[in-house]
Amino acid sequence: MKRDIISTLKKIPLLLCTFAVLSAPGCAVFHVYQTGGPEGREAGNQPATEWQSKNLNSFGWNLRTQDYVAEKCTLSNGTRLGIEELKVETNAGNTLASVATLGFWTRLKVSYRCAKPKPITGTLAPSNSTTPAPTNQPAVEAN
Repeated sequence: MKRDIISTLKKIPLLLCTFAVLSAPGCAVFHVYQTGGPEGREAGNQPATEWQSKNLNSFGWNLRTQDYVAEKCTLSNGTRLGIEELKVETNAGNTLASVATLGFWTRLKVSYRCAKPKPITGTLAPSNSTTPAPTNQPAVEAN
């Protein structure tokens, strides 16, 4: 009985290390963004939203996949914004599962951040302008 307890205690560090490796936050991270951001900053392009993330699965060697719709990149008035940054991550556990199933099941974490709306440019006309405001009435010709 004492040997069984000692044998089990010896396995705990191995089990803890295995758990730590399989649940590690990132084994591989691919970060896609545009160069030439504001003030010459590449990774600091000042996105409009926080990271939105979802775990995606592929089954049957890509016969059944999951899509990820970027729903957060639409303003309340319906204007659609672009995606500022994209990140694709995997960890050791997902990689091991993919290898163990010979690629039948693959899992990735996909994250994105939306771009800020384009600023409105141009000049505003003064409020006391002498130009008459356009009307929706048809023009009347004088005789």
